[in-house]
Amino acid sequence: MLNKLQMLNDQFQLHPVFAVELEFYVTDDLPESTIIETLDNICEGCHPAEKERGANQYEVALKPIRNVAEFIERTDGLRDTIKAHFDADFSAKPYANDYGSALHFHLHLEDAAGKNLFTRDEFGTYSDPLLHTLGGLLASLKENLRIFSPNDTERFLQYGKHSPTHVCWGPNNRSVALRLPDKPLDNKHIEHRVSSADADIAACVEAILHGTLHGLTQQLS
Repeated sequence: MLNKLQMLNDQFQLHPVFAVELEFYVTDDLPESTIIETLDNICEGCHPAEKERGANQYEVALKPIRNVAEFIERTDGLRDTIKAHFDADFSAKPYANDYGSALHFHLHLEDAAGKNLFTRDEFGTYSDPLLHTLGGLLASLKENLRIFSPNDTERFLQYGKHSPTHVCWGPNNRSVALRLPDKPLDNKHIEHRVSSADADIAACVEAILHGTLHGLTQQLS
């Protein structure tokens, strides 16, 4: 992984910035308000916790971190922290007829000055670093699927439950593998929606960096 980070820096003078959304089920017999309040108190550096669409399903979202090693450590720590306070299930598809639980990685690339290079102009044209990263991530997606979802692929089969059922990208579309959320034109990021909540964080990050480098090097689109 260090080699990939060094290549991004040396060849392209770029720095990846990651954030994450982590979904899980809580089976404790507690009021929703108590669970949310506890999550907000114990999950340092996160946005306010949310109730997700599944019954007893919740989400915590770690804010963007430029240091990749710190990002991996803190994301791993989130699962441990939550398990220490709740009977939490991070399985990809714990219930056959309910929503699966995902690990949504958010990625953008910054230059040395900290400027986000994932942009779109007022005419709808996306920046080359963004398009090339999308191309590389899509091109390498199938070979890395078992990294992103090592234990279960059932959640990909339920169209209409916000699962990534298409190997493509799209703006603000939850059925695609790579989503571009509705953000300001000069501050875009990719939401990589394929990973399951029980995936290995470091392996997923390395696979995403691999796809990013592949797209930038080959100038894919």
